[in-house]
Amino acid sequence: MNSLARILTALPLTASAAVPVALAGPETADRLDPVVVSGTRFPHSVATTPASIHVIDREQIEASGATNIAQLLRGRGGVQVNDIIGDGSRTVVSLRGFGANASANTLVLVDGRRLNNSDLQAPDFNTVALKDVERIEIVQGSAGTLFGDQAVGGVVNIITRPVSGFRAAVDLGGGSFDQWSRSVSLANVHDNGLFYRISAGQLDSDNYRDNNRQDRENLLAKTGWRYEAGELFVEVQRVDESLELAGTLFVDQLAADRRQAANPGDQTGTDTDVWRIGIDHEFSRQWRLLAEVTDRDADTRATISFGGLPTAFTSSRDHRAFNPRLLGTLPLAAGDLILTLGADVEDTEFRTLNIFGNTRNEQEMWSLYAQAVVPVTPRWRLTLGGRYAEVENDLIDGGPFGAFPGGIEFNDEQLVGEVGLSFQASDDWRLFVRADENYRFALANEQTFTPPGLVGLDTQTGWSFEAGAEWRRGPNHAKALLYLLDLDDEIDFNPLAGFFGANQNLEETRRIGVVLEGRYALSERFALNGQYSYTDAEFRSGVVKGREVPFVAEHSGRLALELLPMAGITGLLEFQAISDRVASGDYTGSVADQAGYGVCNATLAYTRGAWRFSVRGDNLFDKEYRELAISASDPVTFLPATAYFPAPQRRVRFNLRYQLD
Repeated sequence: MNSLARILTALPLTASAAVPVALAGPETADRLDPVVVSGTRFPHSVATTPASIHVIDREQIEASGATNIAQLLRGRGGVQVNDIIGDGSRTVVSLRGFGANASANTLVLVDGRRLNNSDLQAPDFNTVALKDVERIEIVQGSAGTLFGDQAVGGVVNIITRPVSGFRAAVDLGGGSFDQWSRSVSLANVHDNGLFYRISAGQLDSDNYRDNNRQDRENLLAKTGWRYEAGELFVEVQRVDESLELAGTLFVDQLAADRRQAANPGDQTGTDTDVWRIGIDHEFSRQWRLLAEVTDRDADTRATISFGGLPTAFTSSRDHRAFNPRLLGTLPLAAGDLILTLGADVEDTEFRTLNIFGNTRNEQEMWSLYAQAVVPVTPRWRLTLGGRYAEVENDLIDGGPFGAFPGGIEFNDEQLVGEVGLSFQASDDWRLFVRADENYRFALANEQTFTPPGLVGLDTQTGWSFEAGAEWRRGPNHAKALLYLLDLDDEIDFNPLAGFFGANQNLEETRRIGVVLEGRYALSERFALNGQYSYTDAEFRSGVVKGREVPFVAEHSGRLALELLPMAGITGLLEFQAISDRVASGDYTGSVADQAGYGVCNATLAYTRGAWRFSVRGDNLFDKEYRELAISASDPVTFLPATAYFPAPQRRVRFNLRYQLD
């Protein structure tokens, strides 16, 4: 019996993610700080949170006119987004300066539930419909102590909408590239404490490129019971998606037709099933328990060309988790001591089958963690924390090219800690410093494709330091953040290792950066909102010492003008820009860089009673740019060259909603 099964057998069936708490509305914006769960894994005011967290609330989501999470995240909170298709379905999010390996170094959560995988498949943001999101919390920096594996650059925690009363809505959307969407949702809570939320949606689109059609269906149902001391809930979700794959293009192909497909027959489809059972229970004023049991199964089938020949791939991912945590709020003379004690137990089975062989990995990972936020004085708070983690991998890689046909075990353990200090200088100002250790265990199919003679990748380890200042007064706020991130044995794919390239531990890397954010209301009708990120990511040892880490932009930013010209009408005009990047996988400077670009987007919405109509335009000036650049081999000359994913040109999207509250 595996460790997860042993624990579930020994304990009563309890579970839950942190129950979302709505942000303060406009009428209380001058008196209350936003509430977040990502700083302590429980709802707390930003002022008592020992981390820098960027919050995108429901009001901002509506004002953006975004149709997917990738659109919403781009340029915010130090985030760099690579959306290779332009519809959010194949999105990689980077925090703190990561390139091709960003998806393994940024932890993505939905109500505390992991979207990251034990293999190279990136988290699928499109399993979460944006209409179901209450807010998104971006933890800007390493969070290895509180969240563990893969929380190296930071955490993106997606908080779904709570059930606070009756709400029913119908949405119809459409736009460029023959995109159509429709959705319905219904939620209510009864006097006896019973509540429910049902949401269903469907989207289909031809997308910008040839052979790039997408069809997706999403069904979410949640029910539960609220009682005097807490809440119980059960949630189920089903997501079915099919997507045609257009592939990368070389410079001559882009010049001929940037919308063409490299391999017209390539496609993939994934069916995902999720269920969760959870509890949020207050034992007393001082102690509160949150816990959840989660099961996520995803089955993928694909046809991908290799050497010009279509090749069939299948894979399955079965991820089970148990995540209990206990919150203590203990009164001291200087204020409340916030104590978080928890465990993360995960059991994952990954299988894949293709012409190169078959891989199966059974992974068990468990960890214990503790964090204390101690009020030293009424204005000074000290944060101390630690985590102990173990991982066991039972890996078989068979077939004609299998690395471990007889099976092999890869096991490791890690101990990390954090320390931080924050100072509430006044009602408006907060200063803080924080140091946090982090780690990332090697993924299953990273271990099966290493340089000849190398058996087993080392665990990636590192530490981060950050110092910052935050100012908040009413609707206005500003933040300045300076950080340092040092990594040993960083894991990434190197196309120069072995005959076809291989995964390996890189030389030591260092990332130094600055994040600036701010919002200022010019009047009751207009406000400016902006973010800027500077990242210097370099190798600090070995033959590549001093070279840039591939596919990390030195500069990125966003500037937005928020408009409220008259009652019922809102608008947003934004400019997003990112600087040049070394092509992904280019460690020697042998291929062309990815050019920087800037795009302009706009949204206009009109609300009257139960009706809301919005329209959003992206890339308004119809700019031709590329979202991703990869170091590759030209199929004609066999010389090193850059392969690109061309980004969509101008596109427009509208949405019509009827909602009853």
